[in-house]
Amino acid sequence: TGDTLCDKGHPLTLPVPSYATWWRTRDHASVMGYHDRVLRLLHSHRPPRRWLLKMPSYIFLLPALAAQHPDACFVWTHRDPTTAMASTCSTVADSRSQRTPTWLPGPTFDREMLDHWAEGVQQAMAARDLIGEDRFVDVAQHELEADAVGTAEGIYGSAGLTLGPG
Repeated sequence: TGDTLCDKGHPLTLPVPSYATWWRTRDHASVMGYHDRVLRLLHSHRPPRRWLLKMPSYIFLLPALAAQHPDACFVWTHRDPTTAMASTCSTVADSRSQRTPTWLPGPTFDREMLDHWAEGVQQAMAARDLIGEDRFVDVAQHELEADAVGTAEGIYGSAGLTLGPG
C-alpha cells in the first residue's frame, strides 16, 4: 500500500485533520511486517531479549501489533486525562510549529485533539477485549512515579519474567 510506520505512527504531525480522521479508520496490518523487519534490522548486531515500543499512536495499532507479535505483552499506563491531554496538545503543537512555522493552534485544535485521542482510547479498549486481558498489564502513572523499581518488578512478574539487578 505504500504505507510506512512514520505515516502510520504520526497522523497529527501536520495540521491536516482530514488525514488524521482518514488514518483512524485504516487497517494498519499492512505496515506491521515492515515494522517487524525494521526492528530486527536495527537490532541485527545486538538482538534484544525484549523490545519496548512506546508511542502514543500505538493505541490505534493494537490489533495489528498483537497479530504480528503474538507473544507481546502490552503495558497500559494510566495517567490523569487532564494532564495527559495538556501534555499531548503541547507536544503536537510544538511538532506542528516546527514543521509548519506559520501554523498556530486555532479554535478547533483542542477539540481535534480530544476527538482523536478519545477515538484512540475507544479503539484500544475494543482491541483489548479482542486480544485478551491476559496480554495486558495495567500501571498507574502515580505508582510508577512513587516506586519505579517495584512497578517494573510487577510488570516483569505479569509477563512471566524476573527483573535482575542489571
